[in-house]
Amino acid sequence: MDKELVEQLVQQILGQLTHGHGIENVLILGSKNDVVDIQLPDDDGVTRRMFYSDEVYDAGQIDRYILPRLELGDMADLALGKTTSPRSDEVLKLLMSGKTVEVVSYAFSAFENTAPPKLFQLYCDYAETLSGFGLRPYTAVQKKIRLNKRVISEQDLEKCHAEGISRIAVTDKALVTSLAEECAKKFGIEIQRDERGA
Repeated sequence: MDKELVEQLVQQILGQLTHGHGIENVLILGSKNDVVDIQLPDDDGVTRRMFYSDEVYDAGQIDRYILPRLELGDMADLALGKTTSPRSDEVLKLLMSGKTVEVVSYAFSAFENTAPPKLFQLYCDYAETLSGFGLRPYTAVQKKIRLNKRVISEQDLEKCHAEGISRIAVTDKALVTSLAEECAKKFGIEIQRDERGA
């Protein structure tokens, strides 16, 4: 057997043994040689294995997809559902498969102070369109937040869920609506009460 085939078999076996056992497999959409190191927070003891597009990996075992930078042309093309580069083609295929792709950096944001307002707004609109397709800004996962509100609503819990938050701290005096409590149970969000809110 050749070396690449052996490595691929080892990766598949390791993936099957560890998938769902506290290991998150992350695919960085880029070459290992070209990508600046991306640091993901270590949440709740989750171990992350990072793979790059130019490496051997088992696509069926990937849990998370991260695009280091979305260039202007790729962004415009993807918003129209077309591709002109290998990277945007890879992203479009993931989106068409129902996957979420997280973007660390949008090239257009560097032009916020110099681009004509209508042109900059066009790219903001592209970002919104792409978000609807499953291409979202990368955010460091924040598992616990403090909500310093008098009333905690269902919308608050839905927002927390959408942001990947699994625990919220509230003051002892905060009123958590019954719909919010149901939402917390549904999404597995823990509500902690204390005197100051966290």
